[in-house]
Amino acid sequence: MKRCLVGICPACLNYRRLTTHHLWPKRVYGRRGNDATITLCSKCHEALERVMPYRPTMEQCLNVLFRILGFPNVRG
Repeated sequence: MKRCLVGICPACLNYRRLTTHHLWPKRVYGRRGNDATITLCSKCHEALERVMPYRPTMEQCLNVLFRILGFPNVRG
């Protein structure tokens, strides 16, 4: 069962119900030892999932996350 938190989404800065997003997708990196997460509102979480490649590298994961949060890319 997922726990829902209420707070300020770091991406859109709105006060909403937050969901947990794994920085390294479970479909690629599995569940074991995959504890790096961030909380986002469902709207920003869905936006992030829409632009995330299906089998991303770690660099691609960070670049997508940084783009959602409004930071520059890791490289480039």
